[in-house]
Amino acid sequence: MVRKTIRLYTILAVLMHCGIAGVYAVYVSFLLHKGLDILQICLVLSAYYWLLAPLECPTGAIADVYGRRTAVVLSNVFLILSMLVFAFTGDMLGFVGAVALKAIGRTYANGALDSFLADRLDAAHASRLMPAVLKKTEVQKTWWSLGVAFVGSGLADVYMALPWIMSIGIFTGALIVAIGMREVRTHHAKFSFREGGEILVNTVRAGLRHGREPYVLMIVVISAVFWLATMTPNVLWQPYAKQWLPYESALGVVWVGSSLAHLSGIWVATKLKMRGLRSLVLFIAVVGTGIVCTGLFYPSPYLILIVYLVHQAARGPFDPEKKACLYRHVRNQDIRATVASFVSMVQHICAAIGLTLTGLVAHYVSMQKAFFISGLTMVVLSMIILTILGGKSDIAKMDRGGDDRRTGNRLARGFARARANVSG
Repeated sequence: MVRKTIRLYTILAVLMHCGIAGVYAVYVSFLLHKGLDILQICLVLSAYYWLLAPLECPTGAIADVYGRRTAVVLSNVFLILSMLVFAFTGDMLGFVGAVALKAIGRTYANGALDSFLADRLDAAHASRLMPAVLKKTEVQKTWWSLGVAFVGSGLADVYMALPWIMSIGIFTGALIVAIGMREVRTHHAKFSFREGGEILVNTVRAGLRHGREPYVLMIVVISAVFWLATMTPNVLWQPYAKQWLPYESALGVVWVGSSLAHLSGIWVATKLKMRGLRSLVLFIAVVGTGIVCTGLFYPSPYLILIVYLVHQAARGPFDPEKKACLYRHVRNQDIRATVASFVSMVQHICAAIGLTLTGLVAHYVSMQKAFFISGLTMVVLSMIILTILGGKSDIAKMDRGGDDRRTGNRLARGFARARANVSG
């Protein structure tokens, strides 16, 4: 059961990641080709994150109540529709519609697939494997995305919409695999629509209560800083690099280098056994330093490439370790996806703010200043968080593992009340 679960999780995670990675190497370049400027692109992308934020907890609760498979299937359906609109629209309103569909698709996936893995490993008494599986899957996702992104950038040289058409095929494959998911939890299949609705509300409430626990809040704060500042390199690296790179396929080469740096960061962090909240803070400090130097070293393309790759290496282990920290603490399977969605909701709000600020600074000042300001903000905030974390001995103890039994009990009482109300 464990091997089958890990194999299924890895295949789905890789396919869904490659569906997105297939267009990332030319994403901003494509929007520029369609006539949008940097500020408009940032506004379109910030609209995506603003739409993501309010959908996170409801869709996470749907995954908790109605099943992980339902959420992952819906995710792929909406992502296919999003890629279709992206490929064939030509104005800002059309792109906003495309990112709206993408937002719905991504929110259904956030937390659901990881929670599926956590549920199955818990049932097999193999939850200790979770951190290793997450990191190995991250490596697999990165390796596969190397080829997909490079192919996508090459296709863009032929016709700019081809990478999106390729992604439609990849998400279709993920949809077929997701239909074959089998879960260990069956209570959601026995609910009526009304009872399910009441349990859905109870799940959201319990998940949000757990989200206010000190340890989870610290993960939220660290993730918020990461997402606030990293939007600048996410959206600006393509127009920044195209000052020296004339072809779309050249962007694919940079993407391959970034992905290799990403992998090397995961490898180093694994070898050094970097775990816990302090490691997350160290990662964002290095990322912030790399972003600062990307702006400072202009117009030297070789120095910029070096610090950009260093920043990508530090980004590599951040997400799998953040997930591992979260799932080590949230052991209650009935609220896992909801808590993960709460964390994602805050991340997306910060991403939307970061994108808007990046667009304004890049449009009205310069891209170099946008890199410098976002990176410096990240470094300063990481130092503040590290100082706070050093004084929080209770959080340090929780970082070694824990489970909020009270939240699980509250949720169980909520289920009982919902059944009693329906039967009454």
